[in-house]
Amino acid sequence: MEVVIREIGSQVASRLRAHDKQAGGVYLSIGYSLSTPTEETGFAHSLKLSDSTVDSNLINEQLLYLFYTYWDGVSPVRRISVAATRLADRYGEQLDLFNPPKYDMVKLEDTVDAIRKRFGKGTIPCQVDTYKNENTVFLIRPNRGNIPPRFGHFF
Repeated sequence: MEVVIREIGSQVASRLRAHDKQAGGVYLSIGYSLSTPTEETGFAHSLKLSDSTVDSNLINEQLLYLFYTYWDGVSPVRRISVAATRLADRYGEQLDLFNPPKYDMVKLEDTVDAIRKRFGKGTIPCQVDTYKNENTVFLIRPNRGNIPPRFGHFF
């Protein structure tokens, strides 16, 4: 479940960056299968972020927090919906005296978005580092259908 939620969260953050918007909150909706032991249909919750952001890692952290807080750990998940709430124009990140600026991460995510736009969404998949479980790790894997032939000899 964690990988799927991170993939969807990264797609939402990418769409925000493409439309020059920032999210002030996240929304997660989980629908259970019909054969749930608790007879619940699922849950839907939103969470307000402290600062508006387009950072995939921050959005994914909050989505996973919502998921592990409200999921009972037993019910089979059938549907996952993710949305960004409290949208605002993208004007930059709020600076903090206690943490260094995240300019490099924003540039990296913009570059990854440009690569995905040019070569296809499967070019740089989002994967979870299961040993550290801290951040999203980008692994470059070739998607033969989307890579031009002149780059084929590198893979």
